[in-house]
Amino acid sequence: MRLDADFNTWSSNKSAIQQQFCSALSNAFNLPKDAIRIVRVEQGSAILHARIQPPHGQVVIDKVSNTDIIQKCCTKFNSRIYSITLGEFGLTVEKRVMNPQWNKVYVHSHGQPGGTYWAGSLNRGGKPYFCPKGR
Repeated sequence: MRLDADFNTWSSNKSAIQQQFCSALSNAFNLPKDAIRIVRVEQGSAILHARIQPPHGQVVIDKVSNTDIIQKCCTKFNSRIYSITLGEFGLTVEKRVMNPQWNKVYVHSHGQPGGTYWAGSLNRGGKPYFCPKGR
């Protein structure tokens, strides 16, 4: 899960936030309290790697498309979810979580029809953001 959240809070497990979050998700999915656990936290806001204990994986897969359940859990922890990737094979459900109004077709230079392009960088949260370049 990719969250808009404070990485340090999640990686240091401040106030046992990881266990509380997993417990809240388990409760929301009607699973046993220990059915979900975070195994790793990466930077990039906060990227949580969680493990769903067998045999509860199918329940989560069936319910994960109801983003309201996950958003409510995230809100309790001052976080917002951006995307979810399921499984080792990268089965993504991001399209169900992301806002499609921000999907763009980027082009290499001005004058190419049907695409978005800008020179230089844009300010995105105090960090430069450059127009993506395709290959």
